[in-house]
Amino acid sequence: MNRPLTALAVCALLLPPAVGTAQEPAKAGLTLQLPAAAVYPSGRAAFVYTLEQPAALVEIDVLDAKGAVVVGWSGGAKYRQAADVADRLLLSEALTRPGQQTVTWDLHAGGYFAAGPEGTPSKYSPGPLVPPGHYVVQVSALGQTMKQPFDVAASLPIAAARQADLEAQFDLAMQIRGSASAASRATGRVRALKGRVLARLKGTSDAATTESGQALIRRLDEVLGAPGEPVSAEAGVLALQSGLAQLEAQVETGGRPTDVRRDRYRILNGALQTRILSLNGLTSGSYARFERGDTAPPPDVPFGVSKIRYDSKGVDFGPWVRTFMTSVNRSWTIPRTAGIAHGHVAVTFVVHKSGSVTDIVVASPSDVAIFNDSAYKAIFGASQTGPLPAAFPSESCPFTVTFYFNERPPAAPAKK
Repeated sequence: MNRPLTALAVCALLLPPAVGTAQEPAKAGLTLQLPAAAVYPSGRAAFVYTLEQPAALVEIDVLDAKGAVVVGWSGGAKYRQAADVADRLLLSEALTRPGQQTVTWDLHAGGYFAAGPEGTPSKYSPGPLVPPGHYVVQVSALGQTMKQPFDVAASLPIAAARQADLEAQFDLAMQIRGSASAASRATGRVRALKGRVLARLKGTSDAATTESGQALIRRLDEVLGAPGEPVSAEAGVLALQSGLAQLEAQVETGGRPTDVRRDRYRILNGALQTRILSLNGLTSGSYARFERGDTAPPPDVPFGVSKIRYDSKGVDFGPWVRTFMTSVNRSWTIPRTAGIAHGHVAVTFVVHKSGSVTDIVVASPSDVAIFNDSAYKAIFGASQTGPLPAAFPSESCPFTVTFYFNERPPAAPAKK
């Protein structure tokens, strides 16, 4: 948020020129009152709107000064029929009826429904507390959208440095919340797929179908992970969701986010994206074949494989390469595009005796541009590596790492 913006400036950016009264003129049966300022951190904001007729869909959003949605509500028959209703609060049916309606906001950003132990319902986890600043409430109903500005004002004066800390804290907490929500949805997807596979296995005596289904369940369990599994870059989505939730709580209760916490988020989110890509691959690959009755499918193609080439000059690079490639793979975030596209990217670079990495170049790009960015960032993210082996005779060593997205590396030539 841009602290110097005034409420009038935000109003001029986000509202029609005619707005300026305490209540917008009626349009197609919808009016929206100008909200009073809400007191940070424990106050409430009340949004009052009037419907002249029943609304099939009412949507309410709170936007920050940048125009980003921080919390949203939806309700009505059309909303209940929507395919994707993730992470929005539900308006009761009464709030879609004619008359004056009020929705109260507790100043927390929108949360998500966190998956719990199998067989238990998901629990709502609220988002972080928003920082003081200028906001806009937007109400959409009856074919019209109304907006009104309001402030979240601190009960006591806040220094500029503290305001900046709160905004940085909120921004990172929101990123973490988004990833935790994605982990929870992935958990739900895995459990739903397992349920369908198990239901089919109960109704079959075919040995090939049973073997194929059991193999698919094992793969799904790998994505899900075991209950109580330690949180790490190798963990399943259950543990990653828990780790992200814990990290969000640490960020919310601390001061300005530290580099350690930002790095922790990058590692957990990268691991989560890899698990989600694996789940996408299973859904469109092994599971789809199982549903079709293809009980002898070809081996699944991995979504991400990286291979390194270099001239060791007779020196044992084994330990160094293993450490370096572990760092590369931790920095490598495989984009969602890998679920429907394939390709490979070769990146060249030079490692000096000291361990510094220079001259990173995408030497052989893919037609899928996002793959090129993904590969480059993986090498750049691993650029803080250890010195080359002491016995290596040259001052630097050129390397090539090839990243394979949704395809297998070519087989190595047979030795004569």
